[in-house]
Amino acid sequence: MIEAIARQYITGSMWRDYTKGEREICGIAIPEGLERDSKLPELIITPSTKGILQIPGVPEQDDVNVSFHDGAGVLALRRWRWHCALLAHACARL
Repeated sequence: MIEAIARQYITGSMWRDYTKGEREICGIAIPEGLERDSKLPELIITPSTKGILQIPGVPEQDDVNVSFHDGAGVLALRRWRWHCALLAHACARL
């Protein structure tokens, strides 16, 4: 199962990866110079899945970020784009 996560702030696992030098999440570039809990330049929507991928060291209940291409491969690209558009529209109303 692939889920879409709307990210508007750099926090949680995204922040932890950022502090380790990661500047890309799910194939999306993240700019330099961000601070914890700061607002991202734009809303990004990333694919994630539960640890059912059986990645060593990842508990089954944990979320696992996957690249856009992995997510699109599991969920048809057209449907993925539709889900992202729907989620972006919902987030814009908040």
